[in-house]
Amino acid sequence: MIHQEGWMPVSLLVNSLFRKFVGVVTEQHVRDSWREYCKDPFPDDEIEDLKLSFRLSAAETQVWANLSKWAEAGKLGITTPLGTTALLTAEVATKSPFEGFGTLPPIECPASPILDMRTGTLGSGPIKADVSDSGSDFTLFELNTMFGAFLFAPVVVDQKVAEKCINSVTVAYLFPKATPETVGKAIANHAHLDLTISKPDLEKIHSSHFPVKLQRDAWKEAVKAAPHLATRGPKKK
Repeated sequence: MIHQEGWMPVSLLVNSLFRKFVGVVTEQHVRDSWREYCKDPFPDDEIEDLKLSFRLSAAETQVWANLSKWAEAGKLGITTPLGTTALLTAEVATKSPFEGFGTLPPIECPASPILDMRTGTLGSGPIKADVSDSGSDFTLFELNTMFGAFLFAPVVVDQKVAEKCINSVTVAYLFPKATPETVGKAIANHAHLDLTISKPDLEKIHSSHFPVKLQRDAWKEAVKAAPHLATRGPKKK
């Protein structure tokens, strides 16, 4: 995707967050969140699809929680046909159904009449077939009237702001009631997925925001589930 230097497409930001959540959102987190939101028995045969949905939903929600703030600060824009960046107003963030997290959101993706997070272009939200359609917000004609030549232009975020958003993803942020067991499982899960990741990087992502005792106990739990972690060197100071 073409964009001006110093900016990151929203679709790329969501994708980067999703890949970060692969190491943060474990099967246990999905099961715990399911019990909180759903009365039906947990569908064990759908666990892989559920993990995918939860991780993507968490990534999109994290971006939605910041869109208005970024727009007001002049950090949200679109890439114009000329390759320059034009700033957007906070209206692009309308109709966000979530207000941050304390746990994982239900399995659905934030939707806006103006922006679909996965597509990441202006006007990519639900489109009405005609004015009588109540299932979405605008017809293609109405979107053309609103945005003209900028319709379907890539939505972008200031590069530094986007990187800060990606680096803020930790299990502590998603799961404030975390225990050594849940944090340890998240560390072990990430270590199994990325055999080359270092102990300092694992701790930075998963446990650095917790009290020291919880960090130490979580690492012990992680080593139980992923014994190869015991061979990692001491944490760098």
